[in-house]
Amino acid sequence: MKQKNKNLEKIYQNAIKNESFNKAINIFENYTKIATSESIFFNLGFLYDRRALQRKNYKRKHQDEKSALTYYKRAFALNKKFLPAILGLTRIYSRWKNPRAFVYAKKLYKITKDKSYYVYLGHVYHLFGKLKRAEFYYKKALPLISQHYGIYYALSILYQEMGKVKLSQLYAKKSINVFKKMSKKYKKSKVVKKYIQKLNLIIKNKSARKNS
Repeated sequence: MKQKNKNLEKIYQNAIKNESFNKAINIFENYTKIATSESIFFNLGFLYDRRALQRKNYKRKHQDEKSALTYYKRAFALNKKFLPAILGLTRIYSRWKNPRAFVYAKKLYKITKDKSYYVYLGHVYHLFGKLKRAEFYYKKALPLISQHYGIYYALSILYQEMGKVKLSQLYAKKSINVFKKMSKKYKKSKVVKKYIQKLNLIIKNKSARKNS
């Protein structure tokens, strides 16, 4: 069983690294019939989650998200304090703009007492258009995750939506500076390239709204 789990972990890591999910999903689907580990269910959920981001067809994208949600729930059912599953549930419900996203985002801090997890609560408020609340929680998390590009990216987009051009550009530059320190392989990721492209547009003030 241990060897089987090691093989599955290798398959999972390769799928994430290569952004190629179909084969890994099929293998994990077969294994979940006998699986009892929350990590196995989470990994399958995350594979569906990542594949959903690649989908251009809305129905297929939504179906993958539903599958991801199913396996995140199964992982959570096995362990109510399993943070990856709670993050996954927060992520899917956030995309759907389902208020349950708040429930799971708040669980992260309740379990860990770690204020860096406020970034997820900020993200949920952001998606629901509660921009001031989003800013509050992003700023709470910032000192604890200042080495991660995501918080600067989130603040840049937030200030863009608030019409605060200079602040949006400031955080866009901070985010890109963090990106520059990352590995070459990570920089080649389609998702990262998309982020950088958007940040560069903000810096050039081609997509940021003018401050009113």
